[in-house]
Amino acid sequence: MVPVESSSAEGAKIWLAHDEARPGQSEMIEHIVRALANGGHHLAAAPTGIGKTSAALAGCIAEIRSTSSAIEIPTIMFLTGRQSQHRIVVETARSINARLPEGKRRITLVDMIGQSHMCVQPFAKEHPALFSRLCNDMRSKRSCRPWLEKAPSLSDRILSHPLHVDELVEVARHHRENGRSCQVCPWRAARDSAARADIVVCDYNHLFDDNVRDATLSAMGLNLENLILVIDEAHNLPDRIRRGMERRMTSEMVRNATFEMEEYASVSLEETFENLDDSPSWALEVLKVLRQEVVSLFKSLSKRLAEKRAEPRKSKNDKQVDEIRIEAQEIMQVVSYSIKKVNRSGVQTKLDSKVRRNSVIERDITQLISTLSKVTIEVDETDDEEERELACSRLAAILEILNQWTEDAALVVRFDAKTQNTAISTHLLDAGLVSGPVLSKVRGSVLMSGTLHPPSMYADLLSVPKNAITSHSYPSPFLAQNRPVAIAEDVTTKWDGRGKENTERIRKHIEAVIAQSNGHVAVFAPSYIQLREYVGEHRWRTSRVIQEDSNWNKSKADKLLQELEDERSRGRKVLLAGVYGGRLSEGIDYHDNLLSAVVCIGIPMAPPSIVSDALREYISDRFGKGKGWHYASFQPAVNAVMQAMGRPIRAYGDKAFVLLLDKRLKIPNYKRCLPDDMEPISCADAEMTDFYAARFFRSR
Repeated sequence: MVPVESSSAEGAKIWLAHDEARPGQSEMIEHIVRALANGGHHLAAAPTGIGKTSAALAGCIAEIRSTSSAIEIPTIMFLTGRQSQHRIVVETARSINARLPEGKRRITLVDMIGQSHMCVQPFAKEHPALFSRLCNDMRSKRSCRPWLEKAPSLSDRILSHPLHVDELVEVARHHRENGRSCQVCPWRAARDSAARADIVVCDYNHLFDDNVRDATLSAMGLNLENLILVIDEAHNLPDRIRRGMERRMTSEMVRNATFEMEEYASVSLEETFENLDDSPSWALEVLKVLRQEVVSLFKSLSKRLAEKRAEPRKSKNDKQVDEIRIEAQEIMQVVSYSIKKVNRSGVQTKLDSKVRRNSVIERDITQLISTLSKVTIEVDETDDEEERELACSRLAAILEILNQWTEDAALVVRFDAKTQNTAISTHLLDAGLVSGPVLSKVRGSVLMSGTLHPPSMYADLLSVPKNAITSHSYPSPFLAQNRPVAIAEDVTTKWDGRGKENTERIRKHIEAVIAQSNGHVAVFAPSYIQLREYVGEHRWRTSRVIQEDSNWNKSKADKLLQELEDERSRGRKVLLAGVYGGRLSEGIDYHDNLLSAVVCIGIPMAPPSIVSDALREYISDRFGKGKGWHYASFQPAVNAVMQAMGRPIRAYGDKAFVLLLDKRLKIPNYKRCLPDDMEPISCADAEMTDFYAARFFRSR
């Protein structure tokens, strides 16, 4: 029997990754231990430098190690959307193990990412949709040797020492079983090892995507009720869930789905000589009707959009109307009509006996979605069109969402003509409809981020069970003199304040920071258009300007750090220019004080749209008047600025000057979105910025 260990806050410190607790860490551990002991959820607004990963793991490990062996031992599932965080968690676990006294059982960990990124087959680099079809095909035909390979000792090897996912892949690729070389599927090896691990590190979608969650947990031998979640960068989770529920449908998609189903039905008919399953043939007939009905629907919606465009604009600044809101019922009525027409014609299907719905038509819609999801056709690797996900799969996905949320106010459906092809798209406004059921079932959770501010807002947005919530905003461990924050009072990016003079003032502020800094300076803007306006069309007093664009990938971003180090070693300054929410502002940790200053231009307010307007309205209705703008607009925009301004401060001794270029941050709606312990300096003009920047860099 494994001895039960204390879950007290003091006892939890043995699981810290370093010798002494940092300021705020002890408090955070204590809060986590208390919350988990009561099966609760702790929301931690923990700024950079506090060591939130180490604190979270210490508190969670103390809980699982205090569980009696007579009870099923919980598993810690660490969820993160950032590749860099995977390595931090692994290194933290290694540091914990290195500090443990002799005889203390070591921490075991499994790190995994998406299947395609762990695959050792040559087609792993194909488009994700194509990879999925190739992988499924090879597994079903039992032709994937690594998938079929049995290697009982591999799990022991994976669990003997915490491995980063890249290391795990190499271990599986070159594994030897009883002296025999046997390449094993790393993804399968990771899943097979998870049930024996203390910590499983994976992506948000492993738990907050219904289909992925059910398949993943089953394969891992884990159950939701026995998980303790650590959700890193939890401020991203509401948007991540909402984006994950977005689907698009075009008339071309329905046409292509019809062609795919025709091919699938013919093959299915040949393979099932007795025609035991006629659902593909039935679905094909439905799609033929649906194709015509969707064309008619799109014509009607296009006419409605044209009428909307013809209406007089309220002001000359109003943009052309490119979208209209429609009811989900409009689409589902078209689907229902298509099914009824086929059924009346005598083309019926033998429905799955497992389907239990209230009405025949609802049952038939479910069957249609199921059949669309099962469609597979021969893959032609030379055909670029086939690199995309099958139209049947995409159609099934949007119909599933429309069917599930037809009557729910949280679902917004729009028709837009913003691209070449007009499209219908679905948008789920309430992330809590997805996260709430998960959080209510797990054993406990820790939601943490440097910008989880205010925690109460995220508790609302994610539907964290209200009877078991604790939350705390931890003060920054960095002294104000290490990271002074200045706000310029003479500039803005608000549309009615922009212009040539405003642009020139913004540039003068940036030039003042560059002139006084002793290293690289990063500048972030709300959009690529504004980035080009304020930064790209100007000659700066630096050796180089590195400007992000929308095509930047992870590889490009990873190489950047080395470039910055090389330029610094040569004594040269670089102006780094990116956008809020981009790779440079959230996806990179600038270690070793690579950035000496950060300039944040404007506030990235979401542009007006049907979805953003509906989101504010929905939040106001659900959480109270006044919270619509705060939850949906002001706070997320300011939090994006805070994410960017935190880039240069990654370790306890780092120092940097931060300049915020927008006077709106001084007015109440925006000012209240900033942390209470932030006391910014006011700069009336660029000369004041120059003065405060000079004072800061002289003191270093």
